[in-house]
Amino acid sequence: MLALMPNADAIAQNRTASLKAAYIYYFTKFVYWPEESEARTVCISGEDPELSVELNKVKLKAGDALSVRWLPTGETANHCDLLFWVQGNWNHPPAMSGTLLVVDEGLDSSDAAVSLVMSGTKLSFDINRGNAKTNNIEISAKLLGLAREVNP
Repeated sequence: MLALMPNADAIAQNRTASLKAAYIYYFTKFVYWPEESEARTVCISGEDPELSVELNKVKLKAGDALSVRWLPTGETANHCDLLFWVQGNWNHPPAMSGTLLVVDEGLDSSDAAVSLVMSGTKLSFDINRGNAKTNNIEISAKLLGLAREVNP
């Protein structure tokens, strides 16, 4: 009987992946890019099977407004509006004009505009406005107000 019960760690991991997918989607709604577009391309660098499932659910709900691409290690993030850095071989993801760099918890955030932060079971995010501006990205006041920490 116990073997049929879901593992608490697996449930927590799925919940975290679901939250990350939702955050990624909503970041696309509260960020202004240099070029206007009806649809946004989210690129994911790294391996995260749970996140993949959850992003596909978000993509189905968003319809044509969201495109999700998985980048193989070492591939550049050309044509990406948002690059979510899960894991990879680069110590510092390259700064790319017109691309919002979002890094997963625990990764080097020195070049990121948005960094996800896990505090216990709560997922939040920090924003670095200087890094966003360097990449010609403007972040809305609404999103800035939701951030745990905003760096100038």
